[in-house]
Amino acid sequence: MAEAKLNALKLGLAGGIVGAFVVFCSTLLGVYGFSQAADSMASTMWANYGYSVTWGGAFLGLIIGFAYAFVLVWAVAMVYNKLLKK
Repeated sequence: MAEAKLNALKLGLAGGIVGAFVVFCSTLLGVYGFSQAADSMASTMWANYGYSVTWGGAFLGLIIGFAYAFVLVWAVAMVYNKLLKK
């Protein structure tokens, strides 16, 4: 049985959407005091991009979360497809 190649772009887009949603929701939960994850993100490298636990930070996190997740999932799909050829 042959394995199918993954569509890296579509998988990356799906991963990016999920990543953006998770970061956005986590930040909003942090705004209202229900999440420690947002405080953790604000104290790491995300602060270098201007991220903070605010409504504005939630929308910035939406963009950053999409970008990080897209690149990570896209790269994994590309590696999978390369290994599939061997």
